[in-house]
Amino acid sequence: AAAAPPLAAATAPGTKRIKPNGVHLSPLPPSWAETDVKLLASPYGTVQLVKIEVLPNGQKGAYIDYQKDAAASMAKGGLDGLSLMGARMRCAMQEEPEPPRPVRNVVLYLDELPMASRPEVEPRLDDRELFLTDLPRASRTEESAASWA
Repeated sequence: AAAAPPLAAATAPGTKRIKPNGVHLSPLPPSWAETDVKLLASPYGTVQLVKIEVLPNGQKGAYIDYQKDAAASMAKGGLDGLSLMGARMRCAMQEEPEPPRPVRNVVLYLDELPMASRPEVEPRLDDRELFLTDLPRASRTEESAASWA
């Protein structure tokens, strides 16, 4: 009996999801540092991390991570569209890459299955065998295995 190769349920490259506890704020005043951003962001909740970046257009932006998801949602509502030092702020939820899904190893073995294209046939040495282990509970019935043949 031969074992099937491991099957991987990997995430498609480049797939992103919303980071529930993070917002991105831009444009920032040129002189601002992380402490200034933290002061602006802290009324909405406990700030875990502030990371300032220079945007392609030369302006500054900041990634702000909150301790709680609700704080990020409130910050988005409170900071988006805010006028600060002559600039209209844009606040949006952060995006992050999807975490990779765990690889699932399934080993399949079959033995003496009825052949759909032939009538009653006696088993032979060159028959293929397939054994199933570690299947999800819903797939552990003879009916579901027979539907694969």
